[in-house]
Amino acid sequence: MNVLSLDIDGFNLQNDDFDFIVLGLFEGEREIKSNELLSDGLDYYYGKNKEKKLLLKGQIKNNILANLFKLKQVLFKKGLKKVNITIDSMQFYVNVDLENWVCDEFNPEFIACQLVAPDPYLYSINNQIISLGATSNNGLVFPMTFPISFGNLTGGIGTISNVGNAVAYPVITVIGSCSNLVITNVTTGESMSLNVNLGSTDTLIIDNRPKTRSITLNGINRIDLKQGDWLSCTIGDNQFSFSRNSIELKQHCTIDLKPRWI
Repeated sequence: MNVLSLDIDGFNLQNDDFDFIVLGLFEGEREIKSNELLSDGLDYYYGKNKEKKLLLKGQIKNNILANLFKLKQVLFKKGLKKVNITIDSMQFYVNVDLENWVCDEFNPEFIACQLVAPDPYLYSINNQIISLGATSNNGLVFPMTFPISFGNLTGGIGTISNVGNAVAYPVITVIGSCSNLVITNVTTGESMSLNVNLGSTDTLIIDNRPKTRSITLNGINRIDLKQGDWLSCTIGDNQFSFSRNSIELKQHCTIDLKPRWI
């Protein structure tokens, strides 16, 4: 495995002073819950991906004591740390915390650390982004509503690619004067509509990611606006459509996807 770069919260662990690797990135465990009713034909309720255990292993090559304390400062600080790694041409990250630290009393430069990733997925560092909306006034939104608004159809369809090997969830941002929003993943059949009137400076954010799922308008929680499905992206190409009422010739809707691997 050709590891080209490795850092934790921007702290470089492959340079003249450090030589570290991370093991266990591609391992995984599942948690299976049995059917407590023990009914015939029902083996379990569901399976869940468990947290991932990683091993950070390597050595400090120069300025051992000073660099030892620097590395401990990074790993022992409160909260999750982001491990960024490049393997061949792929760049991704995983969020971890330190479970334990082991080193030799007489050779403290040789270190092994157990890391835990509560979210076991590897996330792409590079996002996939498309913008949807009118770029000319040749279209109408159907079914038509009165008064008729022009500039709604052209540019309302686009494709975003989930290059990972697991379902991923987009963050969708809508900015500018528009109303009666409908956002659909044509590929999965999921569709969300929002009965809202946005002004020219309003920002609506739809976060479909399960752990941070929310809808906010100018930073204020507006989950009440949602009608229909939360949106996901299956593996491969996903075609999205966006419609709204507006006289602005503007790409109001931006779909931001971070592919992930398990």
